[in-house]
Amino acid sequence: MVTTYTDTFGIALTGVETILETEFSPDVKVYISDVYEEHGKKSFRISATSTDHLTRPNAGESRTYVIEITYYVDFKPGRERMKHLMDTFSRLNRIVGDNNVYRVSGTYKWHDANLGLTVFGERTEDEPDWGTFKTNLICTIVEGY
Repeated sequence: MVTTYTDTFGIALTGVETILETEFSPDVKVYISDVYEEHGKKSFRISATSTDHLTRPNAGESRTYVIEITYYVDFKPGRERMKHLMDTFSRLNRIVGDNNVYRVSGTYKWHDANLGLTVFGERTEDEPDWGTFKTNLICTIVEGY
């Protein structure tokens, strides 16, 4: 018997990508990658972080998925940059709330979406000295089999 497989992490990643592109394009580039890539003066990087088994009902499995969303902006340091970061985060938080239960053309993709810990200004050596915030989108996906 062949085991069926659904790329649920891919569903979550592309769902987040679609939501961000719909809301922020064309001003902000949205891309999926585990490393920073140059994409102009504003961008969102989306990457898979972790997954955890929740329950196994009769005909499927329920898992939480954690997706890191990093926002980069080339903005002079200071009060205006922090205001821009806070405004962008607040907008993102509202978008996630509006997509708590996410469906595309009536097809279930996830539920219980929310943002976890958000850190402002933290970056690695490979990332530019720009304004940033990193947050985690946490959602639950039930996969039937």
